Amino acid sequence: LVGSEMCIRDRRRTLRDRFIEIEDRTATAVVATSDGQVHRGRVNGVGVDHVSLVDHRGEIVVTLEHVVSVSSR
Repeated sequence: LVGSEMCIRDRRRTLRDRFIEIEDRTATAVVATSDGQVHRGRVNGVGVDHVSLVDHRGEIVVTLEHVVSVSSR
């Protein structure tokens, strides 16, 4: 896919789809939440309404409705 076709495909992906993609790549997710916190970790699991991240401190579960932005590294 090129150009506008790729943009259309990207717009149809849900936040949940994005986390599943990050999990598949075993990349580190950087997640900003509505309360101003930023969480970084490996995606350990993706549920219907939440994502589980693991870092050196342990596991944190973030509900998808509180996610403001997500990126990966």
